[in-house]
Amino acid sequence: GKPIYFNMSGVRFNFFFAVISEIVYNAFKYSDGIIQLEWQTTEGQSIVSCSNTFSETSRERSNTQKGLGFIDNLSKLIDGAKITIDDTNHPNFLVKFYTTIP
Repeated sequence: GKPIYFNMSGVRFNFFFAVISEIVYNAFKYSDGIIQLEWQTTEGQSIVSCSNTFSETSRERSNTQKGLGFIDNLSKLIDGAKITIDDTNHPNFLVKFYTTIP
């Protein structure tokens, strides 16, 4: 596939790095088990997936969703990017970050 390139001093790289960092940070903060991080590149799009398990206790500590809101707002600053969040398969939690390859 096409190599991924981000200008290290570019704004897009800074927001991209911030989104990925926050996704991983939240996984560590709330996980009670295995964390899986995956990067796929298909058809001009990169997809970063982070999945982890959580317990009700870890979720009850802070159920404000502020971290996920912050991640969503950061991703909106990158043209063509979006976040999907799936917490319907308890105790599994999955966040996917989609962005186009420049």
